[in-house]
Amino acid sequence: LKKRKIGKDKDVVELYLAHRGLESMHDLKRFRNLQRIWLNGNKFRRLGCFQSNFYLTEVYLQDNMLIEVNGLLRHLTCLEVLMLNGNQLTKLTDVVHELRAMQRLHDLNLFNNPLAQDYDYRSYVIHRIKSLKILDRREVLQAERIKAQKKYEPDREMVKETVSFGRRVDGPPQKVFYPPSSATFASPDTDNGKDHSFKECRSPTPFGKEALESAIEDRSLRRSIVQYSTFDWSSVQLSEDKRLGREPAEQPRILTVRFR
Repeated sequence: LKKRKIGKDKDVVELYLAHRGLESMHDLKRFRNLQRIWLNGNKFRRLGCFQSNFYLTEVYLQDNMLIEVNGLLRHLTCLEVLMLNGNQLTKLTDVVHELRAMQRLHDLNLFNNPLAQDYDYRSYVIHRIKSLKILDRREVLQAERIKAQKKYEPDREMVKETVSFGRRVDGPPQKVFYPPSSATFASPDTDNGKDHSFKECRSPTPFGKEALESAIEDRSLRRSIVQYSTFDWSSVQLSEDKRLGREPAEQPRILTVRFR
């Protein structure tokens, strides 16, 4: 212990109690700075010993007989690695609800539990715990995230599909403006047996310019109206004017500006 510079309980950051045949465990509050703990290979059915160990980042509870984890882990918001494989956990929603506040959890193993047989188990866990990078020793792919998002939040996906360039539209993009097909093309020159297609191409200036300006104006009217208000400080009397009563007081004004 001296070599590891452990003189007090608060200096303990790792605790290895695997394969000891343990069936219960009391509070571990004496090890308040504990970061990693191995309790795998025991006979625990329920646990409640982590109530004061807020700094835990890795918990190994695989190969026990746990039937629930309610109230055991929800306060461990620093948790990054959690091994629960090889237990008797049956309620997937309860387990996922217990882990809902863990924004740093990236490695989770629930393999070989009855809940792993639930329909669409992997997709549900990926959707509910968005920080996961590895689930059951398999990397979480971006395609799996997208699939889970579409399945469990279809309304949100529909909204995302209608958003383009920072604004929402009611449907697919509309045709804004295409110049009229009024360009004048010269007839093929067949002189001397030569064939020169599109010898000359020009667009009538007056009509094209007016149509373009009209299209630009029409498009500008389709934009959302932005409005902001500001206080008109020029309408407020100075303190000296108020004191001397030089000018009658005006009602303060609020200026409103609207633009597209």
